[in-house]
Amino acid sequence: LHVRSRRQRQMCIRDRRNRNVIYVNKSFDFIINSGLAARQAAAERKKPVVAVTGAVGKSSTTAMMSHAMRNVGQGLKVLHPGPTHNILVRAMAEMSALPDYDAGVFEMSGIVFSDLRRRERALSPDSAVLTNIGAAHLERMGSLEKIAHQKSGIFDSPTLGGTAVFGLDTPHSDILERAAHDAGWDNIYSFGESERCDFRLLNYDPVSRVASVATPAGRYDYTLAAEGAHMALNSLSVLAALWNIYPDNIDEIIASFSTFEALPGRGGRFRVELQDGPIEVVDDTATANPASMKAFLQSADQSTLPEGCSRKVVVLGDML
Repeated sequence: LHVRSRRQRQMCIRDRRNRNVIYVNKSFDFIINSGLAARQAAAERKKPVVAVTGAVGKSSTTAMMSHAMRNVGQGLKVLHPGPTHNILVRAMAEMSALPDYDAGVFEMSGIVFSDLRRRERALSPDSAVLTNIGAAHLERMGSLEKIAHQKSGIFDSPTLGGTAVFGLDTPHSDILERAAHDAGWDNIYSFGESERCDFRLLNYDPVSRVASVATPAGRYDYTLAAEGAHMALNSLSVLAALWNIYPDNIDEIIASFSTFEALPGRGGRFRVELQDGPIEVVDDTATANPASMKAFLQSADQSTLPEGCSRKVVVLGDML
């Protein structure tokens, strides 16, 4: 609380006698410092923190990440704030709760890293994931190249033994790769469909939803409950991010993909039974930019018709 008048200060002094209150001069800085202090405390207690940014898929990726981590061992208590908490002050406020959890997974908008750089601060997660670069917020950023430089701030100030993960098939992946190497991350992994990827999608069958992937430890074949090749790519970023955090639990992480359901508004489904037959709705209305629309349309095209349904209808509207 920033108190300006003498009378307000006197009232605050009286309040201190009977209330548990912290008085600070700059509340915004206090929230940021509290979050980063909690992150530091988590590092000292070996509680891993994963941060995810990107143009497309970061909400689904963080949800899949936290789902996988909760399936490790006896089940971890994972702090995973919602996708609306991805700006700096909200993320830092949520992060201050880390001492009560075993691990944390945070979705971050690109502007978080611009704000941290201006304050000469860094998040320094144990795993930093940059999913992709796409045509989102171009009215503010001006170009994809500027977006790549902004989002690559997630790689600022790596932790000891930390992991940087980036999509190799995305525009300006060279900027992301260079940022991770220049920062000095101990482990740098790429994912995608290109032959050079460390975690590579070899094949995805939209009927069985089985993904065949290549990893540093060899090939894996696994089933995903969430539909679409983009979900298979999300699972690769999850594998890469957790590869060095939970090296003895990779099989449990992979098994978790078969029970992860798409989020409401991001591919989640619901069914309506009518007299003339069922309607199954795929809800992908949470957000829209050219890259996310492309991923949705590809998924809709490749998907199989649910039982009882005879055709596909795509409904598009103005995001406003």
